[in-house]
Amino acid sequence: ILSYSPILFEGTKESPIKLVSSDGSAGSLTVFANGIKSKLNNVVIDGLVNTSDSFGAVTFFESPVDILNTSFLNVNSEDALNIINSPLSIKNSIFSDNYSDALDIDFGTGEVVNTKFINSGNDSIDISGSSVEISSIFISNSGDKGISVGEKSNVNIDKSEINFCKIGVAVKDESSAVINNT
Repeated sequence: ILSYSPILFEGTKESPIKLVSSDGSAGSLTVFANGIKSKLNNVVIDGLVNTSDSFGAVTFFESPVDILNTSFLNVNSEDALNIINSPLSIKNSIFSDNYSDALDIDFGTGEVVNTKFINSGNDSIDISGSSVEISSIFISNSGDKGISVGEKSNVNIDKSEINFCKIGVAVKDESSAVINNT
């Protein structure tokens, strides 16, 4: 799906919207909404693949987005979710069994709250050139870093748990991270 308009996917807990590649061979969602906010609520994204090195399996480019109660599962892409140059809010969601980075935020601002990251092939959260508030997240079994903070990013991490990662939190490239109760 390639959209030049915002998307509004609102399922329910009992009947979520499902974007599924049953054999894990194809599928991506890319949104170029020109600054207009999109929303995903009660969505299941499972098995998508993006063969492009430029974007994730799900990408919001210059497109603000609110993501609630959404699952990113078994995504075989450089990034399961890539948010580029956009405001964001991710709450009450799960990223599980993704091939590489689960969440990649490039030049974004916003928050990640009460979200789980399990079995990420590379970094669970990769932040570059961004300002992000992270609270009440759970990370387990990242192939590399639980949270990577780089390229002059500013991040606050509070009330979170990071387990079984090669590196819990990496801060580099003139970035800063304030970590409390973690």
